Amino acid sequence: MTLRRQILLLPLLTAVIAIVLNLSGMVLVGQRTLDAAYSKERAVAADALRLAIDARTTEALSMAQIIAGMPALREAVARRDDKTIETMLAGSIQEMMAQTGMTQLHFHVPPGTSLIRVHQLDKRGDDLTKTRPMVVRANAAQVPERGLERGRTGVGARGVAPISWQGAHVGTVEVGFDMDANFLSAMAADTGNEFEFYAVPPAGEAGKIERKADTTGEAPMLAPGDFDQVLQSDGIDLLRNFDGVPHVGRAVAVKDFSGVPIGIYVVASPDHLAADMLAAQTRLSAIAVVLSLVLASGVAWAGGRHIAGCVQRQAVTTRAIAEGRTDVEIIGTERKDELGDMARALVVFRTNLEENARMQAALQAEEQAKRRAEESARAEAERAEAERRRAEVEALEHERQRVEAERVEAARRAEETRARLSEQQLVVAALSKALESLAAGDLHCVIETPLPGEYDQLRAHFNSAIRQLGDALVQIDLSATRVDAEAGKLSQASTQLAHSTERNAAALEETAAALNQLTSSVSSAADGASQAREIAAQARQNAESGVGVVAEAVAAMAEIEASSQSISRITHVIEEIAFQTNLLALNAGVEAARAGEAGRGFAVVASEVRALAQRASDAVREISQLIETSTLQVQGGVKMVGRTGAALDQIASSVRDIFERMGEIAASAEEQARGIVEINGAVNQLDQTTQHIANMTDMSAASGRALASEGSDLRQTVERFHLPETAGMHRSAA
Repeated sequence: MTLRRQILLLPLLTAVIAIVLNLSGMVLVGQRTLDAAYSKERAVAADALRLAIDARTTEALSMAQIIAGMPALREAVARRDDKTIETMLAGSIQEMMAQTGMTQLHFHVPPGTSLIRVHQLDKRGDDLTKTRPMVVRANAAQVPERGLERGRTGVGARGVAPISWQGAHVGTVEVGFDMDANFLSAMAADTGNEFEFYAVPPAGEAGKIERKADTTGEAPMLAPGDFDQVLQSDGIDLLRNFDGVPHVGRAVAVKDFSGVPIGIYVVASPDHLAADMLAAQTRLSAIAVVLSLVLASGVAWAGGRHIAGCVQRQAVTTRAIAEGRTDVEIIGTERKDELGDMARALVVFRTNLEENARMQAALQAEEQAKRRAEESARAEAERAEAERRRAEVEALEHERQRVEAERVEAARRAEETRARLSEQQLVVAALSKALESLAAGDLHCVIETPLPGEYDQLRAHFNSAIRQLGDALVQIDLSATRVDAEAGKLSQASTQLAHSTERNAAALEETAAALNQLTSSVSSAADGASQAREIAAQARQNAESGVGVVAEAVAAMAEIEASSQSISRITHVIEEIAFQTNLLALNAGVEAARAGEAGRGFAVVASEVRALAQRASDAVREISQLIETSTLQVQGGVKMVGRTGAALDQIASSVRDIFERMGEIAASAEEQARGIVEINGAVNQLDQTTQHIANMTDMSAASGRALASEGSDLRQTVERFHLPETAGMHRSAA
């Protein structure tokens, strides 16, 4: 083959080799760049999905912790009061769900029992220990939990926060978001990507993996054979076309809070940039190939004048261009021969190298732009995380300030409680000492020391009641003394009357004996009649005196009865004071119990005061019973004295009759002889009357003695009390 032909073929072969090498390099670099872009897009899309899921679980836990910090809800959960929770939250749950996207708000009590579903009020009280392990673990460990979990309505993002009340764990509150088609649609709207979700059945349950939600509206991106590969690896990469737009995707498995796979998410990003780059590269390569072939052919067929001398220079230039140097000067481009064609071909090759370098620079600039965008997104995420942490710190600071305010308020209330306990202890001690003296019968037990605050009015009432009781007992003592004295007089008068009646009986016997002598001794009869008249006058005087004594005894008995009623009223007042003291001691015991360990000693004192008040109440009750018994006995004595007065009235009437009869006897002694029979009958009747008077006199004497005994018993009852000095003076005077 001639050199000319070789020279003619050389540019063509060189152009073809250059085109092949250029195309190979461009294809290799483009493929690697495309693979890197695909991998980056897949990683960015998968990371965005994971961040969205993590953000959703974090939001659920944050809302649950905010709700768990509400004092009213904590107290309601501690009391298992689902009605109060319903009243507080049921009216606003729909607005909360609309504003936050929350789909469930659920309260539980340990170990895992539903207290109330605010989002589903008709269902509560069911056992969740076998279906909700996150709730069981949060109650057992008493720590917050977040993550994905299966529920009766599907997979959801859950946040469970523990609830405590007064230092004790009482339950948990759960906030949930559904990870359904709405979640995928929102992600698709925010990112422009396409999503699918496949639910994995629980271990041990029969079932197959099925697509539950998607945004493509087309056939599933995963085949049944892909599921095991996704679950056993970090994921698989996909390439799909949707509406003529290429998409690069990745399928990743998601796990619940305990690390068990519960689903598969597929995210696919549109590949506009890579497709445009590939199309542009293809067009440029085709143009370069066509131009290279045309130029090489033109140069080869244009001739090769002076080609031989320039071959060496062209070879050097070709090597320089092959080394990638684009600053080499190509000589001979103006020639019309083969060397000129070769030079122009080298110019084209250099142009291709420059274009390739430009494309490489463009790819690097695009990569740097993506890197800057990623760094900007990462910085934005860090700023959002810092803002969230700052909000949490502010919330913790507000909570600390609230706790500090509650601690100061509790200290103030404790100080007020201690002050009230001190005052009540002083009051209870004073009342305890006074009531103890009163229970012992000492009526000098007034409280001299003023009591603090409003309790001094209680001291005044107590002292007034003690003084009134002392005055009443003094009056009773005086009345008893008078009753005793009057009863003695009554007994003495009755004894004298009995003696007089005996003498009257003896005189009547003498009169009966002398009746046989009346006929012969009128003068003796007149003398006897005069004596009988004097005796009758004395008997009438004694009877009238007895009637006066009986009237005084009746009046004294009435005074005793009135005094007994006064004592009953006073004892009732004392019993009310004892009841109020008992109530005060009970309140003091309650305050001491609230004070805790500091009030334990005072609680014992309050208990003793209650017991002492109860004993005082029992003593007052016994006094009331004794006074009631004495009143009944006095009323019986009044009745007996009344009957004695009636008997004495009859005696006085009989004595007046005797006196008149004896006057008639003295005035008509001359008629005694004729009326001997009548006198005999009258004497017999007088004898019967005298016997009757004697019996009534004995009864009057017995009544007087009984009245004296009752008066003595009443005085002994009153002497149980240590009365004021005036009572002793009155008793001494009596």
